[in-house]
Amino acid sequence: MRAADARTGVGGRGIGMRAEERHQRLPAWARSEGRVEVASVAREWGVAVETVRRDLSGLERRGLVRRTHGGAYPVESAGFETDLAYIGSDGISRESGLTTPDPVVAYVKAKALEVSRRRVFLGHHGTFGAGGLCRFAEVADVEAIVTDTGLAAAEAHRYSLLGPRIIRV
Repeated sequence: MRAADARTGVGGRGIGMRAEERHQRLPAWARSEGRVEVASVAREWGVAVETVRRDLSGLERRGLVRRTHGGAYPVESAGFETDLAYIGSDGISRESGLTTPDPVVAYVKAKALEVSRRRVFLGHHGTFGAGGLCRFAEVADVEAIVTDTGLAAAEAHRYSLLGPRIIRV
């Protein structure tokens, strides 16, 4: 389906579109454009923003999109796997794991780790001991932690007791 078809339908603006049709076209639009914005969809289709919000909430419950402030982005259903993921975070602590303040970023990072066979955390020593709002992984979920020598050897050892190999460079 072309992006224009997902947005407006072939030969029409989408006005009077039934819910089932909107529920098919919204994920297609999100996939073709990378995201959808509530206001744009409402304007394009001539429906209320509340209608689009309800549609997106229902699609999120079905796992087809992920809601963000003012819109949504597609949830890829096609499975893929990668051999190695290098990941960073805003904070890492033995208690809280790997964290970020943004729930959308946490979701994406968790998915990246989920589809990776091998996982390596890269982080500046200043991120250690910091906790954030959204945890996306446990320290034990990564096989190695690469950081600088600013992380004390004793602290590095405490992290290694949770499972990952610590590499200080």
